[in-house]
Amino acid sequence: MNREKLETLKRQIDELINPDGYELIELEWVSAKDRHLKLYIDFFDQPNKSQEVIKIDDCVLVNKTLEGQDFLEAIPGSYQLEVCSPGLERPIRYLKDFTRWVGHPTKIQLRESQNQKRKVEGVIIQVDHATQEVIVANTDDKSETAQNKDQISIPLNNIQKANLIYEWS
Repeated sequence: MNREKLETLKRQIDELINPDGYELIELEWVSAKDRHLKLYIDFFDQPNKSQEVIKIDDCVLVNKTLEGQDFLEAIPGSYQLEVCSPGLERPIRYLKDFTRWVGHPTKIQLRESQNQKRKVEGVIIQVDHATQEVIVANTDDKSETAQNKDQISIPLNNIQKANLIYEWS
């Protein structure tokens, strides 16, 4: 399934689950041996300080909401629909997601090299909505704090994949 079809599916799914207080944060099509349409959900506009987490009951509710929808029935062949929590190292894709997680450590895989790097680990310092860039304090070198690090501005369209990094205390 191509990226355009996945984006269309994401919009359609969001329209259905947003009224129930959920948002689709990632949609993954796995077409290996067993075909899966994997949905990662979270609470819509939940502040990042909240203790609310997605539970199995939330996944079941979203699954039931999506059952029998024409746009899902139009996917050719058989597949499994899997609704799940984003987990501790949740994916981040959109500017609103990066804004929500300012101050948190992240791992970013780039489409094209920047500063001779294709992967960046660091703390999200700022999001510039005007230039569509995410500013990260590069913490690849663990010996310094985020404030003492080089900052790198990454255009959103150069981010192939990004995830939060959970810090075990």
